[in-house]
Amino acid sequence: MEENRVYNTYPSNLDIVRAIKEFDEYLSKSGYKPNDRSEGGTLSLQVDPHRRLNAESWAEFITLLERHPSALPSFNFGWTKEGDIWIAAAVSVRESQLVISVNSSDHDRVAGVHEVLKAAFKASNPPTSEKPMSRYRLKKSIFIAHRFDDRGKEVGGIIGRFCSLLGFEVKDGMGYESRVIPDKVAERIESQDIFIVIFTEGKNDWLISEMSYAKGLNRYLIVLADSSLDVPKGIVGSDFEHISFPPDNPYKCLIDLLYALPH
Repeated sequence: MEENRVYNTYPSNLDIVRAIKEFDEYLSKSGYKPNDRSEGGTLSLQVDPHRRLNAESWAEFITLLERHPSALPSFNFGWTKEGDIWIAAAVSVRESQLVISVNSSDHDRVAGVHEVLKAAFKASNPPTSEKPMSRYRLKKSIFIAHRFDDRGKEVGGIIGRFCSLLGFEVKDGMGYESRVIPDKVAERIESQDIFIVIFTEGKNDWLISEMSYAKGLNRYLIVLADSSLDVPKGIVGSDFEHISFPPDNPYKCLIDLLYALPH
Protein backbone atom coordinates (compact mmCIF):
# COMPACT_ATOMS: atom_id res chain seq x y z
CA MET A 1 0.00 0.00 0.00
CA GLU A 2 1.19 3.52 -0.80
CA GLU A 3 0.17 6.75 0.91
CA ASN A 4 1.21 10.27 -0.06
CA ARG A 5 1.16 13.33 2.19
CA VAL A 6 2.05 16.97 1.61
CA TYR A 7 2.99 19.36 4.43
CA ASN A 8 3.10 23.10 3.84
CA THR A 9 4.94 23.96 7.03
CA TYR A 10 8.19 22.90 8.67
CA PRO A 11 10.53 24.99 10.86
CA SER A 12 12.72 27.43 8.95
CA ASN A 13 15.59 26.47 11.27
CA LEU A 14 14.96 22.73 10.93
CA ASP A 15 18.04 20.57 11.46
CA ILE A 16 17.61 18.44 8.34
CA VAL A 17 20.62 16.27 9.13
CA ARG A 18 19.16 15.40 12.54
CA ALA A 19 15.76 14.68 10.95
CA ILE A 20 17.26 12.24 8.44
CA LYS A 21 19.34 10.54 11.14
CA GLU A 22 16.29 10.22 13.38
CA PHE A 23 14.49 8.43 10.55
CA ASP A 24 17.56 6.24 9.99
CA GLU A 25 17.63 5.28 13.68
CA TYR A 26 13.97 4.33 13.56
CA LEU A 27 14.60 2.02 10.59
CA SER A 28 17.63 0.40 12.27
CA LYS A 29 15.78 -0.22 15.53
CA SER A 30 12.91 -1.74 13.55
CA GLY A 31 15.30 -4.19 11.86
CA TYR A 32 15.33 -2.61 8.39
CA LYS A 33 18.47 -2.42 6.29
CA PRO A 34 18.93 -0.11 3.29
CA ASN A 35 18.76 -1.72 -0.13
CA ASP A 36 21.72 -1.72 -2.47
CA ARG A 37 21.77 1.33 -4.73
CA SER A 38 21.80 -0.99 -7.75
CA GLU A 39 18.22 -2.01 -6.89
CA GLY A 40 17.02 1.43 -7.91
CA GLY A 41 16.09 4.61 -6.12
CA THR A 42 17.41 8.14 -5.92
CA LEU A 43 19.46 9.88 -3.25
CA SER A 44 20.14 13.50 -4.11
CA LEU A 45 20.99 16.84 -2.51
CA GLN A 46 20.21 20.22 -4.03
CA VAL A 47 23.23 22.15 -2.77
CA ASP A 48 22.25 25.34 -4.60
CA PRO A 49 20.12 26.19 -7.65
CA HIS A 50 22.96 25.18 -9.95
CA ARG A 51 24.43 22.19 -8.13
CA ARG A 52 23.00 18.77 -7.29
CA LEU A 53 24.79 15.80 -5.71
CA ASN A 54 23.70 12.17 -6.17
CA ALA A 55 24.79 9.54 -3.65
CA GLU A 56 25.46 5.90 -4.46
CA SER A 57 24.30 4.52 -1.10
CA TRP A 58 22.21 5.49 1.92
CA ALA A 59 25.36 5.80 4.05
CA GLU A 60 27.00 8.09 1.48
CA PHE A 61 23.80 10.13 1.30
CA ILE A 62 23.94 10.85 5.05
CA THR A 63 27.69 11.65 4.82
CA LEU A 64 27.09 14.13 2.00
CA LEU A 65 24.25 15.68 3.96
CA GLU A 66 26.55 16.17 6.94
CA ARG A 67 28.98 17.99 4.66
CA HIS A 68 26.20 20.13 3.18
CA PRO A 69 23.70 20.61 6.03
CA SER A 70 21.88 23.46 4.28
CA ALA A 71 21.21 21.41 1.13
CA LEU A 72 17.66 20.33 0.33
CA PRO A 73 17.52 16.51 0.27
CA SER A 74 15.35 14.37 -1.92
CA PHE A 75 15.31 10.59 -1.77
CA ASN A 76 13.27 7.69 -3.02
CA PHE A 77 14.73 4.58 -1.45
CA GLY A 78 13.92 1.16 -0.03
CA TRP A 79 14.68 -0.92 3.05
CA THR A 80 14.05 -4.58 3.87
CA LYS A 81 14.10 -6.84 6.92
CA GLU A 82 13.73 -10.54 7.66
CA GLY A 83 10.56 -12.13 6.41
CA ASP A 84 10.83 -10.33 3.07
CA ILE A 85 9.14 -7.25 4.53
CA TRP A 86 10.04 -4.04 2.75
CA ILE A 87 9.48 -0.32 3.03
CA ALA A 88 9.97 2.34 0.39
CA ALA A 89 9.98 6.01 1.32
CA ALA A 90 10.21 9.08 -0.88
CA VAL A 91 10.85 12.44 0.74
CA SER A 92 11.33 15.74 -1.06
CA VAL A 93 12.27 18.73 1.08
CA ARG A 94 11.44 21.96 -0.69
CA GLU A 95 11.84 25.54 0.45
CA SER A 96 8.18 25.89 1.39
CA GLN A 97 6.86 22.34 1.32
CA LEU A 98 7.57 18.77 2.38
CA VAL A 99 6.32 15.89 0.23
CA ILE A 100 6.34 12.37 1.68
CA SER A 101 5.33 9.07 0.10
CA VAL A 102 5.49 5.71 1.90
CA ASN A 103 4.92 2.28 0.41
CA SER A 104 5.23 -1.08 2.18
CA SER A 105 4.30 -4.74 2.00
CA ASP A 106 3.37 -4.31 5.68
CA HIS A 107 0.28 -2.11 5.43
CA ASP A 108 0.29 -1.37 9.15
CA ARG A 109 3.76 0.17 8.80
CA VAL A 110 2.76 2.82 6.28
CA ALA A 111 0.97 5.13 8.72
CA GLY A 112 3.67 4.55 11.33
CA VAL A 113 6.49 5.55 9.00
CA HIS A 114 4.55 8.65 7.97
CA GLU A 115 4.20 9.68 11.61
CA VAL A 116 7.91 9.11 12.25
CA LEU A 117 8.85 11.29 9.28
CA LYS A 118 6.31 13.94 10.24
CA ALA A 119 7.73 14.10 13.76
CA ALA A 120 11.36 14.07 12.58
CA PHE A 121 10.78 16.99 10.22
CA LYS A 122 8.35 18.74 12.62
CA ALA A 123 6.01 18.99 9.66
CA SER A 124 2.47 20.31 9.82
CA ASN A 125 -0.27 22.00 7.86
CA PRO A 126 -1.85 25.28 9.02
CA PRO A 127 -5.39 24.81 10.33
CA THR A 128 -7.93 25.64 7.66
CA SER A 129 -10.84 27.81 8.68
CA GLU A 130 -14.13 26.85 7.09
CA LYS A 131 -15.01 29.48 4.54
CA PRO A 132 -18.58 30.75 4.26
CA MET A 133 -19.07 29.22 0.82
CA SER A 134 -18.20 25.77 2.15
CA ARG A 135 -20.21 26.36 5.32
CA TYR A 136 -23.33 27.02 3.29
CA ARG A 137 -22.23 24.51 0.62
CA LEU A 138 -23.05 27.02 -2.07
CA LYS A 139 -21.87 27.33 -5.64
CA LYS A 140 -20.59 30.73 -6.68
CA SER A 141 -23.77 31.46 -8.62
CA ILE A 142 -26.17 34.37 -8.26
CA PHE A 143 -29.61 35.28 -9.59
CA ILE A 144 -30.26 39.02 -9.53
CA ALA A 145 -33.89 40.14 -9.48
CA HIS A 146 -34.45 43.80 -10.43
CA ARG A 147 -36.83 46.04 -12.29
CA PHE A 148 -36.26 46.41 -16.03
CA ASP A 149 -36.83 50.13 -16.35
CA ASP A 150 -33.76 52.31 -16.89
CA ARG A 151 -33.06 52.75 -13.17
CA GLY A 152 -33.55 49.09 -12.35
CA LYS A 153 -31.29 47.98 -15.18
CA GLU A 154 -28.65 50.54 -14.18
CA VAL A 155 -28.45 49.32 -10.59
CA GLY A 156 -28.79 45.68 -11.66
CA GLY A 157 -25.90 46.15 -14.07
CA ILE A 158 -23.68 47.66 -11.38
CA ILE A 159 -24.39 44.80 -8.99
CA GLY A 160 -24.05 42.16 -11.70
CA ARG A 161 -20.67 43.42 -12.91
CA PHE A 162 -19.41 43.65 -9.33
CA CYS A 163 -20.42 40.06 -8.57
CA SER A 164 -18.90 38.85 -11.84
CA LEU A 165 -15.59 40.48 -10.93
CA LEU A 166 -15.69 38.54 -7.66
CA GLY A 167 -15.91 35.31 -9.63
CA PHE A 168 -19.66 34.63 -9.37
CA GLU A 169 -21.77 33.36 -12.25
CA VAL A 170 -24.62 35.86 -12.61
CA LYS A 171 -28.09 35.45 -14.15
CA ASP A 172 -31.23 37.57 -14.11
CA GLY A 173 -34.78 37.44 -15.41
CA MET A 174 -34.30 39.98 -18.18
CA GLY A 175 -37.38 40.12 -20.40
CA TYR A 176 -39.74 38.30 -18.02
CA GLU A 177 -41.40 40.95 -15.85
CA SER A 178 -44.58 39.33 -14.57
CA ARG A 179 -46.42 38.82 -11.30
CA VAL A 180 -46.56 35.10 -12.10
CA ILE A 181 -43.02 33.74 -12.35
CA PRO A 182 -42.39 32.38 -15.87
CA ASP A 183 -40.89 28.90 -16.12
CA LYS A 184 -37.64 30.22 -17.62
CA VAL A 185 -37.14 32.62 -14.71
CA ALA A 186 -37.98 29.88 -12.21
CA GLU A 187 -35.38 27.64 -13.85
CA ARG A 188 -32.76 30.39 -13.58
CA ILE A 189 -33.54 30.96 -9.90
CA GLU A 190 -33.39 27.21 -9.25
CA SER A 191 -30.00 26.95 -10.98
CA GLN A 192 -28.36 29.63 -8.79
CA ASP A 193 -27.52 29.22 -5.10
CA ILE A 194 -27.62 32.91 -4.14
CA PHE A 195 -30.54 35.27 -4.74
CA ILE A 196 -30.12 39.06 -4.75
CA VAL A 197 -33.19 41.26 -5.11
CA ILE A 198 -32.86 44.99 -5.84
CA PHE A 199 -35.72 47.29 -4.91
CA THR A 200 -35.78 50.57 -6.83
CA GLU A 201 -38.58 53.07 -7.32
CA GLY A 202 -41.62 51.58 -9.01
CA LYS A 203 -43.91 48.60 -8.67
CA ASN A 204 -42.08 45.68 -7.07
CA ASP A 205 -44.79 43.04 -6.59
CA TRP A 206 -43.19 40.61 -9.02
CA LEU A 207 -39.82 41.01 -7.31
CA ILE A 208 -41.43 40.00 -4.03
CA SER A 209 -42.92 36.95 -5.78
CA GLU A 210 -39.48 35.90 -7.05
CA MET A 211 -37.96 36.52 -3.62
CA SER A 212 -40.63 34.35 -1.98
CA TYR A 213 -39.95 31.62 -4.54
CA ALA A 214 -36.22 31.77 -3.82
CA LYS A 215 -36.93 31.69 -0.09
CA GLY A 216 -39.01 28.54 -0.61
CA LEU A 217 -36.01 26.96 -2.35
CA ASN A 218 -33.86 27.84 0.67
CA ARG A 219 -31.63 30.10 -1.40
CA TYR A 220 -29.18 32.47 0.30
CA LEU A 221 -31.02 35.81 0.16
CA ILE A 222 -29.66 39.34 -0.03
CA VAL A 223 -31.95 42.38 -0.31
CA LEU A 224 -30.63 45.65 -1.75
CA ALA A 225 -32.99 48.60 -1.48
CA ASP A 226 -33.06 52.26 -2.41
CA SER A 227 -32.97 53.98 0.98
CA SER A 228 -35.77 56.35 -0.05
CA LEU A 229 -38.19 53.42 -0.32
CA ASP A 230 -40.18 51.91 2.54
CA VAL A 231 -39.36 48.25 1.95
CA PRO A 232 -40.61 46.03 4.81
CA LYS A 233 -37.71 43.94 6.12
CA GLY A 234 -40.05 41.13 7.07
CA ILE A 235 -41.43 40.47 3.60
CA VAL A 236 -40.46 36.79 3.64
CA GLY A 237 -39.07 36.52 7.13
CA SER A 238 -35.89 37.97 8.56
CA ASP A 239 -33.34 35.34 7.56
CA PHE A 240 -31.51 37.39 4.94
CA GLU A 241 -29.08 40.29 4.52
CA HIS A 242 -30.72 43.72 4.06
CA ILE A 243 -28.58 46.50 2.57
CA SER A 244 -29.70 50.00 1.60
CA PHE A 245 -28.04 52.45 -0.78
CA PRO A 246 -28.49 56.20 -1.46
CA PRO A 247 -30.86 56.89 -4.37
CA ASP A 248 -28.15 58.83 -6.18
CA ASN A 249 -25.25 56.43 -5.53
CA PRO A 250 -25.84 52.65 -5.61
CA TYR A 251 -22.07 52.11 -5.61
CA LYS A 252 -22.06 52.87 -1.89
CA CYS A 253 -23.60 49.47 -1.12
CA LEU A 254 -20.81 47.46 -2.76
CA ILE A 255 -18.61 47.16 0.34
CA ASP A 256 -21.59 45.97 2.41
CA LEU A 257 -22.50 43.57 -0.39
CA LEU A 258 -18.94 42.21 -0.42
CA TYR A 259 -19.26 41.29 3.26
CA ALA A 260 -22.78 39.91 2.81
CA LEU A 261 -21.82 37.54 -0.01
CA PRO A 262 -20.83 34.05 1.23
CA HIS A 263 -17.57 33.96 -0.74
